[in-house]
Amino acid sequence: MASTEDTRKPLSSHSMRVDLRELQRRQTNIDYERPREIGYSSSEAEGGVCRMNKSCLAKLCIPQLPCDLNAFLDEWIQRQEAAKKPAPDPFQPIPGAPLEHIFAMHAHFCEDGDVYDSHLITYRNNINKIMGTPYNDRFPWILAVYRRHGCLIMDVRINEETEKNPIPHEINYRGHRFEHCVTGGDLSKPCGGKENYNTLVSSALAEYDDDRRIGAYNILFSSEIDCIDDKGEYVELKVTPRIDNGRARQNFERKLLKYWIQSYMPGVPKILCGFRDDRGTLQAVETFDTLQIPVIVNSNKRTPLWEPEVCLRFLYDVIAFLLDKLEDHNQGLLYYDAKRKEVVLDLYTSTALPDCIDFPPHHPRKRARIGGGDQAPGRSTEEEGKEGPGDPS
Repeated sequence: MASTEDTRKPLSSHSMRVDLRELQRRQTNIDYERPREIGYSSSEAEGGVCRMNKSCLAKLCIPQLPCDLNAFLDEWIQRQEAAKKPAPDPFQPIPGAPLEHIFAMHAHFCEDGDVYDSHLITYRNNINKIMGTPYNDRFPWILAVYRRHGCLIMDVRINEETEKNPIPHEINYRGHRFEHCVTGGDLSKPCGGKENYNTLVSSALAEYDDDRRIGAYNILFSSEIDCIDDKGEYVELKVTPRIDNGRARQNFERKLLKYWIQSYMPGVPKILCGFRDDRGTLQAVETFDTLQIPVIVNSNKRTPLWEPEVCLRFLYDVIAFLLDKLEDHNQGLLYYDAKRKEVVLDLYTSTALPDCIDFPPHHPRKRARIGGGDQAPGRSTEEEGKEGPGDPS
């Protein structure tokens, strides 16, 4: 029997360069189909029981400002220190993001087709990492990937380097406290346990050369939703330092890349940003239209700070790379070396797959929906309509 050390030695490695200029120069068009919500679930704690209802879907309720985002910080830090976990093992799943929840939502709400026709199944967390990579020269990342009956399944992993330099407690806490404050939480009490509401989204990504479609991939992924507004539309919540000079403005515009990816991909139409001062006091809030963010960032700039199509094209390229290099019923670790600007796939001895992804063989995969009747080649999601999936009825 092979030792643990042997099974953790890659059988082979493959890499792809992250070349921003080449991505910018490429003449083909990338289209992203308007995302379609096909399920949802609630859980009262990370990795908790997954229930197919909206009981954990919070509602937006902005308090009177200013608001102290440091309230009960010391108590929260003590809880965090007491709950410290051992160093992450890249070969082990993260309890807070089990793949089982994706497949449970699918089994409850959908027919088999959405799984069987998917080229990629994952959490939004992994999509965020990949799409932001062309503009990322600082932060490494890692994720696990399996291939089953032609379908890629990406699982969340924690990067060791990130754990060595964690976000300061007070910065992390202010994000939690902001969510607590703007979703009707009692301001006289500490933040409670994190409740999660997730949506299950189906979409497609296609590449065109003029009117000729080169290829397309169906994507099925789960995304955490922060809250809904009074119209029942999904809202992403973010808190950031107040913008009071040119440097702060530039830092905020760079952050908007991450905000845009997180909201655009699942079809969340609005982002509510809270602006805090250096002491951690929430001074103001502002709502941004997700589809307008690239326009806001790049207007009056000779060279775009970042481009949506570059991010979508790189996601498309990574899916193609994995389908080419990862054989069926095998698994690997995909990681990004930020210093070398290189994405590397390490292939490992195939072990037993997680039970939830051990689905049976299926009929031949259907053609990706994008470009098919509802959306003409070359048309963007923006042209198809600005509404996200909203609150399913």
